[in-house]
Amino acid sequence: MGHIGPNWFASVMGTGIVATAGATLPIHLTGLRAFTEVVWVLAAVLLTVLVLLVGGHWLRHPRVARTHARNPQMAHFYGAAPMALMQLVESAAAAAD
Repeated sequence: MGHIGPNWFASVMGTGIVATAGATLPIHLTGLRAFTEVVWVLAAVLLTVLVLLVGGHWLRHPRVARTHARNPQMAHFYGAAPMALMQLVESAAAAAD
């Protein structure tokens, strides 16, 4: 846990994009809906785990976490967490239609 960074939230964004793409395809394939739902659940679980891990990282390794926040290459990934949540909400809305 000592070296987990906010860059992992980008994986949730990518997984959520796959769920959105599957939900909004103009063609209907057998099993596509189930695949889309499985990918969405995977992204939701991944987001939950990452929020807990990054929160624990800030509590247990604050010096390393502050280093991430001050690093010009890593700091911009702190925006990936809210974008990952937004992607999950959007893909849920797309699947609901």
